[in-house]
Amino acid sequence: MNHIDRLVWNRASRTLQVAAESRGRGILCAAPADGAPLRRHSLALACAAALALGALALPVWATPICPMGATTLGNATGASGVNGADGSNGPGGIGAAGDNGGVAHDLGGGSYCLPASQSLAGGSGGVGGSGGSGYAFGGSGGDGGNGGAGVSGSSFNLSNDGGITGGTGGAGGSGGNGSPFVGYSGSGNGGNGGSGGAGVSGSSFSSNNDGSITGGAGGAGGSGGNNSPMAVHGASGGGGSGGSGGAGVSGNSFGLSNDGSIIGGNGGAGGAGGSGGARAGSG
Repeated sequence: MNHIDRLVWNRASRTLQVAAESRGRGILCAAPADGAPLRRHSLALACAAALALGALALPVWATPICPMGATTLGNATGASGVNGADGSNGPGGIGAAGDNGGVAHDLGGGSYCLPASQSLAGGSGGVGGSGGSGYAFGGSGGDGGNGGAGVSGSSFNLSNDGGITGGTGGAGGSGGNGSPFVGYSGSGNGGNGGSGGAGVSGSSFSSNNDGSITGGAGGAGGSGGNNSPMAVHGASGGGGSGGSGGAGVSGNSFGLSNDGSIIGGNGGAGGAGGSGGARAGSG
């Protein structure tokens, strides 16, 4: 019920009154402003009762709540992947791959809810190690680790009003340089960027999305190593490929109801090729 309070001038009593118009019930209430006790004004008493009853009929507007019996999830971020170790110089060691990022929440069977004020993010993949410089040939850079999913698991039901994001893929390591003293040499290729993690992934699950779900961005490819300007044979290293962006939602045998936003992640940029010498090609 809507009501409007306004000041009115009573010409008969020459007093200022407060009129409360209860339009939903067709009641016009005037509370005298002459300082008299409320019990002396039957109209004021009736008006107060009508307003109280009208207030009980007002709808209660509230923020969405989790379904009954669902487990409420809070803010969480998956662990970041460990970076790969660099290859050793001299023999032109290959850089190690970065580890994959962790999942923010790995769900089993049951119902879960993420409120509007909460967010989940998969862990970022580790960066690939750089290739070592070689006596003749440089080592290749390691691949970046894949980003972790925001939510993963099987046989679960998820109601999402918050934000879920997949982790970013790790960047590929740069390739090692070839020897500056050997006529036959070459440099290493850059490592490939890791793939972005999915926002939600799994099998035999269902999800009702009223919030946002976004796949993680792919990692950038590593740059190729540079070759010796004195090299007669061999070439500089090629840049690594950028990682693919993660899916917003992926899996097997799942059901999805979407009234929010679901977006896949951006792919990573490819790495630049290394420079070659005057007598060697470029990657």
